[in-house]
Amino acid sequence: MIKPFQDVLLDKGLCVGCTYPLNKAKKLGSITDNSELVKCKCKRIYVHDKRMDKYRRATFQEEQQYIKSLKK
Repeated sequence: MIKPFQDVLLDKGLCVGCTYPLNKAKKLGSITDNSELVKCKCKRIYVHDKRMDKYRRATFQEEQQYIKSLKK
């Protein structure tokens, strides 16, 4: 029941936790040429696909990959 609601919020570019517009979220950095990590004000992390202009929740692996890149 919750997942369809979250999908609608993400399709509209809103955070699933606080409904903050993700285009105003803090950009953390790029994962690939076409995707970047953004962090909402409520601390949830998302992946923005630049080509499709869509957001999705970041996986644990993507978050860890970003953290490792900061330590270098």
